[in-house]
Amino acid sequence: MSDLGDRTHPPTDRRRREARARGEVARSADLVAAFLLLATMAALWWLGPGVAQHLAGTVRGALSTTSALPLTPESVARTLTVLVMSLAVAVGPLLLIAAIAAALGSLIQTGFLWTPSVVLPKFDRLDPTQGLGRWMSLKTGVALAAGLIKLVALLSVLVAFVRVRLPALGAFAQAEPSEMLSLAARCLGELGLLLALTLFALALLDYGFQFWRHEQSLLMTAEELKREQKEEELDPRFKRRRQELAATAASRVNTP
Repeated sequence: MSDLGDRTHPPTDRRRREARARGEVARSADLVAAFLLLATMAALWWLGPGVAQHLAGTVRGALSTTSALPLTPESVARTLTVLVMSLAVAVGPLLLIAAIAAALGSLIQTGFLWTPSVVLPKFDRLDPTQGLGRWMSLKTGVALAAGLIKLVALLSVLVAFVRVRLPALGAFAQAEPSEMLSLAARCLGELGLLLALTLFALALLDYGFQFWRHEQSLLMTAEELKREQKEEELDPRFKRRRQELAATAASRVNTP
């Protein structure tokens, strides 16, 4: 097999189609996770106060109703049902937004792609020698480096946020309970959005690297390019396609 250094020819459309059929596309799992986290934090920032008020009102109503009624298995079950339904109504939109964000994060990268062969088990991966080779591979080293970069970036954002918000955090202990809860929610929301934006920026860089690596894997050697051209010349489907293109070009030339 030719070395990667011999692969200097850009991939043909056929090679791209075959790679896509095998599920080999440029995809960053970090970008999907970043979409999910960013959308969830934005939804919490937008819907969080309303959700908290809705849940607090439901709990207060359930407790007042329970205290006014005799404590029986039926009343307890009724109260729990109301609480569960209220929780579902409050959290349902957040879960829906998270699911849509995760789907969009994948669709933006790969489009509609269904490859059942990808989920089939590959028993050759159970070979311990191959597993050791993968562990020592460049891919593993890049993943470890990316993990360290993300950790340093997140810690830097956290430290910067604490330094900026230190005066507000100092007044936290002197605030009233209601103000304390509001201040904590606001600080956590801001921190969550900053961390999500940081991960999103890093995920874009990761997608760029994955795209570059995917393009490198599709490069062809001169031998592969010649073999594919010969196969297309022998394939009647490609012959008909070339004849149709030639006829179309000729008709355009002959048209006054």
